[in-house]
Amino acid sequence: MISLRKPTILLASVVCTLVVFGIVSSRNENLKAEIQEEANHLLYQWETLEKTSKFVHKQNDTSDVALEPCTVVNPLTNQFFDLRPLGALGNDGLVQAWNARGYDYGRNFSIGICSTPLKQPQSLPESDFEGVTNKSEVGGYYTDTTGHKKSIGQISTTPKFRGRKLVLEYTDGSVCEGSKSDGSLKKSTILSFVCDREIMTKASISYVGSLHDCSYFFEVRTIHGCPTAAKKDDKAIIWIFLFICLCAVAVFFGGGFVYSLFKYNQGRQSVSHWKRNSFTAGVKSLAQVSQREEIYK
Repeated sequence: MISLRKPTILLASVVCTLVVFGIVSSRNENLKAEIQEEANHLLYQWETLEKTSKFVHKQNDTSDVALEPCTVVNPLTNQFFDLRPLGALGNDGLVQAWNARGYDYGRNFSIGICSTPLKQPQSLPESDFEGVTNKSEVGGYYTDTTGHKKSIGQISTTPKFRGRKLVLEYTDGSVCEGSKSDGSLKKSTILSFVCDREIMTKASISYVGSLHDCSYFFEVRTIHGCPTAAKKDDKAIIWIFLFICLCAVAVFFGGGFVYSLFKYNQGRQSVSHWKRNSFTAGVKSLAQVSQREEIYK
């Protein structure tokens, strides 16, 4: 009886040890499989976010936007500017004239932006805009002391940037006073646009100065001198919002997985520690019982 008890105890201990190691190893394999599956899922989400980011960047890129008249893209910042609301192009074809006081110049100016300020140019007398071939394309004018209108440049629909300054040039106006008899020197105008988000009106044009009564300079303060979004990019905000949502979902599930994995590891360690202590205590109890039986025998 005594001789069979010790081998039985030893065999039971070996079997228990193998069972415990089998359970631990199977759980480790399951844990590895779960980690691998979650890692593949997170990798797929990251690739999706990267593709979405590239698509949003492409949508925000205005370098390949087909520019319409009176619009421009800043080559330094790639920002889009739209001056059409200041003229007939953005006013359903209605004439939009802007007045500027000449102060010490002694004359006031009427200016159109990307369009003419004249309502009925064809009905004007021949004495007005002398030397101008197409009166319907006059971009700005003033009335001289004799009551005749003088063009300060023909309209242009191609604004441009000089450094960080947005400008619009009108050229080929009326013949400059005091120029040669061949009329090769004609009046021209430069409009410099300044971004003003606090202005209460659509725009305010100020006369800055002139050179030899032939070149004129104006400053235009307007909210339309600020960068805006091209029509191609109207849906870019939606894609940006979806991109942010995808990032939030990825962070939420990634953080939840890490937290669950941490808690699972804590629970597994505590269970394995409890099983190891229980197994050791059981072995010690069996040994003590066998020793007591030998003593009593």
